[in-house]
Amino acid sequence: MDECRSLPPTAWESFSNWQQSIVAKSREADTVPPVDRAAAQQSLLAAASDSAGSLAARLRAALGVAPDLDLMVPDLNDCLTTEQLWNPQQSWERSLHNSLSAPTGAAAVTRNEASQVLFWFVCSTAWLESGGFDDPPAPSLTKRSLDAVLQADPAELDDQQRRLLDDASRQVLRRLGGIPHVRSGHNNHLLDCPTARAWWRVEIARQAADNSDDQLSLEDCYEAFLPRGCWRAWTTTAMTMAGRLSAG
Repeated sequence: MDECRSLPPTAWESFSNWQQSIVAKSREADTVPPVDRAAAQQSLLAAASDSAGSLAARLRAALGVAPDLDLMVPDLNDCLTTEQLWNPQQSWERSLHNSLSAPTGAAAVTRNEASQVLFWFVCSTAWLESGGFDDPPAPSLTKRSLDAVLQADPAELDDQQRRLLDDASRQVLRRLGGIPHVRSGHNNHLLDCPTARAWWRVEIARQAADNSDDQLSLEDCYEAFLPRGCWRAWTTTAMTMAGRLSAG
Protein backbone atom coordinates (compact mmCIF):
# COMPACT_ATOMS: atom_id res chain seq x y z
CA MET A 1 0.00 0.00 0.00
CA ASP A 2 1.38 3.37 -1.03
CA GLU A 3 1.77 6.14 1.54
CA CYS A 4 -1.43 8.12 2.02
CA ARG A 5 -1.16 11.79 2.88
CA SER A 6 0.10 12.21 6.45
CA LEU A 7 -0.53 8.67 7.70
CA PRO A 8 2.19 6.63 9.41
CA PRO A 9 3.46 3.57 7.47
CA THR A 10 1.64 1.29 9.92
CA ALA A 11 -1.78 2.76 9.09
CA TRP A 12 -2.73 0.31 6.35
CA GLU A 13 -1.88 -2.79 8.42
CA SER A 14 -3.72 -1.38 11.42
CA PHE A 15 -6.77 -0.49 9.38
CA SER A 16 -6.79 -3.77 7.46
CA ASN A 17 -6.66 -5.77 10.69
CA TRP A 18 -9.54 -3.70 12.07
CA GLN A 19 -11.67 -4.29 8.98
CA GLN A 20 -11.02 -8.02 9.19
CA SER A 21 -12.21 -7.99 12.80
CA ILE A 22 -15.46 -6.37 11.65
CA VAL A 23 -16.34 -8.57 8.65
CA ALA A 24 -15.08 -11.96 7.51
CA LYS A 25 -13.74 -12.47 4.00
CA SER A 26 -16.19 -15.26 3.20
CA ARG A 27 -19.85 -15.05 4.08
CA GLU A 28 -20.12 -18.83 3.70
CA ALA A 29 -17.41 -19.44 6.28
CA ASP A 30 -18.99 -16.98 8.70
CA THR A 31 -22.66 -17.12 7.74
CA VAL A 32 -23.80 -16.26 11.25
CA PRO A 33 -21.19 -13.95 12.79
CA PRO A 34 -19.87 -15.19 16.16
CA VAL A 35 -20.50 -13.19 19.32
CA ASP A 36 -17.20 -11.29 19.29
CA ARG A 37 -17.70 -10.21 15.69
CA ALA A 38 -21.30 -9.20 16.36
CA ALA A 39 -20.08 -7.04 19.26
CA ALA A 40 -17.49 -5.35 17.01
CA GLN A 41 -20.17 -4.69 14.41
CA GLN A 42 -22.48 -3.23 17.04
CA SER A 43 -19.69 -0.88 18.09
CA LEU A 44 -19.12 0.37 14.53
CA LEU A 45 -22.81 0.82 13.78
CA ALA A 46 -23.51 2.46 17.12
CA ALA A 47 -20.81 5.03 16.38
CA ALA A 48 -22.34 5.75 12.97
CA SER A 49 -25.79 6.04 14.52
CA ASP A 50 -24.56 8.30 17.34
CA SER A 51 -22.73 11.08 15.51
CA ALA A 52 -20.24 11.96 12.80
CA GLY A 53 -17.68 12.68 15.51
CA SER A 54 -18.11 9.25 17.09
CA LEU A 55 -17.63 7.47 13.77
CA ALA A 56 -14.61 9.63 12.88
CA ALA A 57 -13.01 8.80 16.23
CA ARG A 58 -13.59 5.10 15.55
CA LEU A 59 -11.90 5.40 12.15
CA ARG A 60 -8.95 7.36 13.54
CA ALA A 61 -8.40 4.65 16.16
CA ALA A 62 -8.53 2.00 13.43
CA LEU A 63 -5.93 3.92 11.42
CA GLY A 64 -3.74 4.23 14.50
CA VAL A 65 -3.43 8.01 14.24
CA ALA A 66 -3.66 10.65 16.96
CA PRO A 67 -6.88 12.68 17.30
CA ASP A 68 -5.02 15.90 16.47
CA LEU A 69 -3.12 14.66 13.39
CA ASP A 70 -3.88 16.79 10.32
CA LEU A 71 -5.10 14.32 7.69
CA MET A 72 -4.31 16.85 4.93
CA VAL A 73 -7.58 16.22 3.10
CA PRO A 74 -9.07 19.05 1.00
CA ASP A 75 -12.28 20.61 2.26
CA LEU A 76 -15.52 19.97 0.38
CA ASN A 77 -17.21 22.66 -1.66
CA ASP A 78 -20.58 20.99 -1.05
CA CYS A 79 -21.61 18.60 1.72
CA LEU A 80 -22.11 14.87 1.28
CA THR A 81 -25.83 14.86 1.93
CA THR A 82 -27.67 11.60 2.40
CA GLU A 83 -29.74 12.26 -0.72
CA GLN A 84 -26.71 12.90 -2.93
CA LEU A 85 -24.79 9.92 -1.58
CA TRP A 86 -27.64 7.59 -2.50
CA ASN A 87 -28.81 9.43 -5.63
CA PRO A 88 -25.83 11.43 -6.95
CA GLN A 89 -26.32 14.15 -9.53
CA GLN A 90 -23.73 15.35 -12.03
CA SER A 91 -23.46 18.80 -10.42
CA TRP A 92 -22.65 17.25 -7.04
CA GLU A 93 -20.11 14.81 -8.49
CA ARG A 94 -18.41 17.65 -10.36
CA SER A 95 -18.31 19.72 -7.18
CA LEU A 96 -16.69 16.86 -5.28
CA HIS A 97 -14.13 16.36 -8.05
CA ASN A 98 -13.32 20.06 -8.05
CA SER A 99 -12.95 20.02 -4.25
CA LEU A 100 -10.19 17.44 -4.55
CA SER A 101 -8.58 18.39 -7.84
CA ALA A 102 -8.49 22.18 -7.37
CA PRO A 103 -8.50 22.56 -3.59
CA THR A 104 -7.74 25.57 -1.45
CA GLY A 105 -5.02 25.15 1.14
CA ALA A 106 -4.20 21.49 0.43
CA ALA A 107 -2.42 19.46 -2.22
CA ALA A 108 -4.52 18.33 -5.17
CA VAL A 109 -5.44 14.67 -5.22
CA THR A 110 -3.52 12.47 -7.64
CA ARG A 111 -4.84 9.48 -9.54
CA ASN A 112 -2.50 7.29 -7.56
CA GLU A 113 -4.11 8.44 -4.31
CA ALA A 114 -7.63 8.15 -5.70
CA SER A 115 -6.96 4.53 -6.66
CA GLN A 116 -6.38 3.56 -3.03
CA VAL A 117 -9.12 2.32 -0.71
CA LEU A 118 -7.27 3.78 2.27
CA PHE A 119 -7.30 7.27 0.77
CA TRP A 120 -11.09 7.31 0.64
CA PHE A 121 -11.33 6.19 4.26
CA VAL A 122 -9.01 9.03 5.23
CA CYS A 123 -11.19 11.46 3.27
CA SER A 124 -14.31 10.08 4.94
CA THR A 125 -12.71 10.51 8.36
CA ALA A 126 -11.74 14.12 7.68
CA TRP A 127 -15.15 14.99 6.21
CA LEU A 128 -16.96 13.41 9.15
CA GLU A 129 -14.92 15.66 11.41
CA SER A 130 -15.47 18.81 9.37
CA GLY A 131 -19.25 18.49 9.04
CA GLY A 132 -19.21 17.18 5.48
CA PHE A 133 -21.70 14.38 6.24
CA ASP A 134 -25.22 14.63 7.54
CA ASP A 135 -25.15 14.01 11.30
CA PRO A 136 -25.58 11.29 12.39
CA PRO A 137 -24.09 9.65 9.29
CA ALA A 138 -25.71 6.20 9.55
CA PRO A 139 -28.57 6.96 7.08
CA SER A 140 -25.95 8.05 4.51
CA LEU A 141 -24.09 4.78 4.88
CA THR A 142 -26.70 2.06 5.28
CA LYS A 143 -30.41 1.62 4.64
CA ARG A 144 -30.70 -1.16 7.22
CA SER A 145 -32.89 -0.51 10.27
CA LEU A 146 -30.65 -0.93 13.30
CA ASP A 147 -32.68 0.18 16.32
CA ALA A 148 -33.50 -3.33 17.49
CA VAL A 149 -29.98 -4.75 17.34
CA LEU A 150 -27.61 -2.08 18.61
CA GLN A 151 -28.54 -2.18 22.28
CA ALA A 152 -29.04 -5.93 22.60
CA ASP A 153 -26.59 -8.28 24.29
CA PRO A 154 -24.62 -9.73 21.33
CA ALA A 155 -24.78 -13.17 22.92
CA GLU A 156 -28.58 -13.02 22.81
CA LEU A 157 -28.98 -11.97 19.17
CA ASP A 158 -30.63 -14.54 16.94
CA ASP A 159 -29.23 -15.61 13.58
CA GLN A 160 -31.34 -13.11 11.63
CA GLN A 161 -30.23 -10.22 13.83
CA ARG A 162 -26.56 -11.17 13.48
CA ARG A 163 -26.92 -11.32 9.71
CA LEU A 164 -28.53 -7.87 9.82
CA LEU A 165 -25.52 -6.52 11.73
CA ASP A 166 -23.17 -8.13 9.24
CA ASP A 167 -25.05 -6.78 6.20
CA ALA A 168 -25.15 -3.26 7.63
CA SER A 169 -21.47 -3.32 8.63
CA ARG A 170 -20.43 -4.39 5.15
CA GLN A 171 -22.52 -1.66 3.59
CA VAL A 172 -21.03 1.01 5.87
CA LEU A 173 -17.45 -0.09 5.16
CA ARG A 174 -18.06 -0.24 1.42
CA ARG A 175 -19.53 3.25 1.32
CA LEU A 176 -16.76 4.75 3.45
CA GLY A 177 -14.06 3.44 1.12
CA GLY A 178 -14.28 -0.27 0.40
CA ILE A 179 -13.52 -3.70 1.84
CA PRO A 180 -10.49 -4.98 -0.09
CA HIS A 181 -10.10 -8.23 1.84
CA VAL A 182 -13.69 -9.12 0.91
CA ARG A 183 -14.01 -7.52 -2.52
CA SER A 184 -10.50 -7.74 -3.88
CA GLY A 185 -11.09 -6.63 -7.48
CA HIS A 186 -9.16 -3.52 -8.47
CA ASN A 187 -12.33 -1.64 -9.36
CA ASN A 188 -14.59 -2.46 -6.43
CA HIS A 189 -14.05 0.74 -4.46
CA LEU A 190 -14.97 2.69 -7.61
CA LEU A 191 -18.30 0.87 -7.49
CA ASP A 192 -18.90 0.66 -3.74
CA CYS A 193 -17.76 4.06 -2.47
CA PRO A 194 -19.92 6.95 -3.76
CA THR A 195 -17.20 9.59 -3.29
CA ALA A 196 -14.59 7.51 -5.13
CA ARG A 197 -17.10 6.79 -7.89
CA ALA A 198 -17.95 10.49 -8.19
CA TRP A 199 -14.32 11.59 -8.47
CA TRP A 200 -13.42 8.96 -11.05
CA ARG A 201 -16.48 9.43 -13.24
CA VAL A 202 -15.76 13.14 -13.58
CA GLU A 203 -12.02 12.54 -13.94
CA ILE A 204 -12.44 10.10 -16.82
CA ALA A 205 -15.15 12.20 -18.46
CA ARG A 206 -12.85 15.24 -18.36
CA GLN A 207 -9.99 13.25 -19.81
CA ALA A 208 -12.18 12.00 -22.64
CA ALA A 209 -13.52 15.48 -23.39
CA ASP A 210 -10.05 17.03 -23.32
CA ASN A 211 -8.82 14.48 -25.84
CA SER A 212 -11.79 14.69 -28.23
CA ASP A 213 -10.52 17.65 -30.28
CA ASP A 214 -13.54 19.64 -29.11
CA GLN A 215 -15.92 17.04 -30.51
CA LEU A 216 -17.31 16.06 -27.10
CA SER A 217 -18.28 18.06 -24.04
CA LEU A 218 -17.72 17.00 -20.45
CA GLU A 219 -21.47 16.47 -20.17
CA ASP A 220 -21.47 14.17 -23.23
CA CYS A 221 -18.70 12.03 -21.78
CA TYR A 222 -20.15 11.95 -18.28
CA GLU A 223 -23.58 10.90 -19.51
CA ALA A 224 -22.06 7.87 -21.22
CA PHE A 225 -21.57 6.36 -17.77
CA LEU A 226 -25.17 6.85 -16.61
CA PRO A 227 -27.05 3.97 -18.31
CA ARG A 228 -27.39 0.99 -16.00
CA GLY A 229 -24.28 -1.19 -15.97
CA CYS A 230 -22.09 1.13 -18.05
CA TRP A 231 -19.92 2.40 -15.19
CA ARG A 232 -19.36 -1.15 -13.90
CA ALA A 233 -18.48 -2.37 -17.39
CA TRP A 234 -16.05 0.48 -17.99
CA THR A 235 -14.24 0.21 -14.66
CA THR A 236 -13.98 -3.56 -14.90
CA THR A 237 -12.48 -3.37 -18.38
CA ALA A 238 -10.17 -0.46 -17.60
CA MET A 239 -8.88 -1.91 -14.34
CA THR A 240 -8.36 -5.35 -15.85
CA MET A 241 -6.30 -3.90 -18.68
CA ALA A 242 -4.38 -1.28 -16.72
CA GLY A 243 -4.32 -2.76 -13.23
CA ARG A 244 -4.70 0.72 -11.77
CA LEU A 245 -5.79 4.05 -13.22
CA SER A 246 -3.05 5.88 -11.38
CA ALA A 247 -0.99 7.78 -13.90
CA GLY A 248 -0.30 11.31 -12.79
